[in-house]
Amino acid sequence: MLAEIDQDKFGSTILSTVALNIAVESPFEEITLLIDEILTEINNDQAAADEKNRTDQATFDETINGLVNQIREHKDAIETLTASIKDNEEILQQAKIDLNQANQDYDETIQAIESGTAQREAEHSRWAEEDYENSISIATLEEGVKLINHIIHGVAFAQIKSRYDKVLDKLRDNQNKHASLFKPLITSLTQLATKLNYENVIKILELLQNIRNGIVEEQTISRQAEERAQADWEVLLSHLTQQKQSLTEKINRLNALIQSTTDLLARLNESLEFHTAELAGDESTLAAQKAW
Repeated sequence: MLAEIDQDKFGSTILSTVALNIAVESPFEEITLLIDEILTEINNDQAAADEKNRTDQATFDETINGLVNQIREHKDAIETLTASIKDNEEILQQAKIDLNQANQDYDETIQAIESGTAQREAEHSRWAEEDYENSISIATLEEGVKLINHIIHGVAFAQIKSRYDKVLDKLRDNQNKHASLFKPLITSLTQLATKLNYENVIKILELLQNIRNGIVEEQTISRQAEERAQADWEVLLSHLTQQKQSLTEKINRLNALIQSTTDLLARLNESLEFHTAELAGDESTLAAQKAW
């Protein structure tokens, strides 16, 4: 046992001290007291080292657990952010597609309103011109009927000649679609001005009335068609106007959605970069802590 103690540097020092005390015949109590003092100092050093190790281990465990939790939180955040970014990118892409379609529909609606308005105005202008011409023709024919009735009731032709000539002139000057219809009437009226014949007067009166009634009927049908066309256009225009308003609101909503989604994606990407950098830092710190 002494040989084993002597092999240790500290043990060899103790044995040398004991041997020295034996040589000088010092009391063994002093040797025991010295050894106790040394043992106490060693035990104290060991206790301090154990306490430091316990404290370091507790600090290590706390740090490691904190880093592990932080890493898990960063990974969860990265996973959530990545999924959110993907979803919002899909929303943004679809919103841009919808906006493009809405803008196209809006342009087509505006074009339909403009072209429809131009077409309706042109149709109305043509109808108004024809209706005016019909009204002039009807008025001329009605004047002719009055003059023929005057002749039938014994009014001298000389008394109505100036009015009669005006009717003829208006019929001759008429170049609308009824011009060909007026030709036989003009011929009969011209002949009547040179030779009065009761039978011819009656035939001319019937011809005047028939032509007049035909134009009146045509004018009535044309006016009804114009009224229906105008009513139909007003219904369509109302629908197009509502569609324009609806598309305007849709475009505004999509623009707002695109802007808000773009802003949100910027914040999400910024947060993703932050958590990615923090994750890398925490993993590096964790590796260093484990090595320590």
